[in-house]
Amino acid sequence: MSNLPSSLSNALRQLEKRWFQVLLGFGLGRFLRVLSLVLAALFLIDWSFAPPWAARLGLTLMGIAFCLRSLWRDSLRPLRRRPQPEQLAAQWEKSHPELAGRVSTLVELDPRTEGLHSSALLEQVRSDLATTAPGVQLARAFPHQRAVTTFCLGLLFAGVLTGLGWAFPQERSIFFARLMGQNVSWPQQTTLALLPPFVDGQDAESFVETKTQHWELSVLEGSNVHLRVRADGLVPDAVHAELNGVQRSMRSLTGGTFAIRLPSLQENQTVTFHGGDDQDDLPVLQIQVGRSPELKAWSVAVTPPAYTGIPAFQSDQHELNVPEGSTLTLTFEPLGRPAEIGITENEGYTPLTPNAQGAVSYSTVVEGHGEVAIHIVGQDGFANPRAAQFLWKSIRDRPPRLEHLWPPRSWNALVGGSLPISFSLSDDYGLRRAQLGPLEKNPWNTWEWDGRKSSTLQTVRIPLDASQTDLGRFQFEIQAFDDAPQ
Repeated sequence: MSNLPSSLSNALRQLEKRWFQVLLGFGLGRFLRVLSLVLAALFLIDWSFAPPWAARLGLTLMGIAFCLRSLWRDSLRPLRRRPQPEQLAAQWEKSHPELAGRVSTLVELDPRTEGLHSSALLEQVRSDLATTAPGVQLARAFPHQRAVTTFCLGLLFAGVLTGLGWAFPQERSIFFARLMGQNVSWPQQTTLALLPPFVDGQDAESFVETKTQHWELSVLEGSNVHLRVRADGLVPDAVHAELNGVQRSMRSLTGGTFAIRLPSLQENQTVTFHGGDDQDDLPVLQIQVGRSPELKAWSVAVTPPAYTGIPAFQSDQHELNVPEGSTLTLTFEPLGRPAEIGITENEGYTPLTPNAQGAVSYSTVVEGHGEVAIHIVGQDGFANPRAAQFLWKSIRDRPPRLEHLWPPRSWNALVGGSLPISFSLSDDYGLRRAQLGPLEKNPWNTWEWDGRKSSTLQTVRIPLDASQTDLGRFQFEIQAFDDAPQ
């Protein structure tokens, strides 16, 4: 542009800058409008038909491709081509006929070929252009009204869409979550919610939510599972459960609750639910069926207290009556190699370790009625909290029993005579000692046994003299003892 006056060179640069601004405003406006329309179309399609994840992915990719095409065609491709000075001059002269081609003439004449054309001509063109150019308006060369209108329209589309998103936050969150591939349901008149299931002989700890409305349940082989769903909103007349592709009707209970029983499960199951306008096959329940860890050997050794005289014995029973104070030693062997094994007694859990032969032992002392349960976790993670149970009832050692046979509780006699006394003693396991004498004084008679006599009958004759009486009254007591710890 060395042939142009400096003022006109600046004008051409301003004209180029305005050209970029017009293209940028037009392109961004078109892109915002296309983006808003694509999002609105995706929202309406998803909200109306709730397509599956694969279809949503395909629609999303199509929308992205359409938006990128608009961005490339209307913004990036036009902006990457810089206009030539000849193009700017021609556009300028098109909007200003009074320039009469002078700008194009100066631009097209190469300064390196100045000797090939008339210098007087160049000077005349420069002079005329310097006189005409000050009245030229650059805005007429590249009018911006259409670009501004397009950009404002794009902002309007984007603003309306943003306003609707803020006005309906739940729908906005659900739409973008589904757009990202999550299985989130649209609000509907009926919404099915899965309630905690009942499993015969098993707690609900194995019922966990892996992700939104997707649940897993681990049960033992042969378990009976009772499933329940609650219909929130408009309660439908019928709700169905689909098990591995087979549809079954659920029984209607009170409060909008529906139930179904799955008896004696032998294999894994995938269960989905639908009813009313909730047809998205949610929630989803994955039922994992595993084998219960078992025992292949079981015995209990009972060692009663030594004073009872009862010999130690072994049993394979799961319920026994044993003397209080006995030592119980449980020995059992699990089937296979469990991941964990322990025993529960009085709500306390004790982990156990098998010995080199794979057997496990556990000892406890009887201090009342009790129960233990063996807890085994298999290598597959399935647990059997009651692989075996042992219950015992404690037999308490009662004090020695006394039966007074003679005389009656009231007896009249003369001093100098004698009093016959007869009584019998018995004990659960054996008597150790008995004594007869006045109250709180040294006994008259004492009997000793080896602790093996369970009952005895004793008769003695007590002389009555003045030293043994108190104001003419004679009182005595009989005491018996066994070997039980005091």
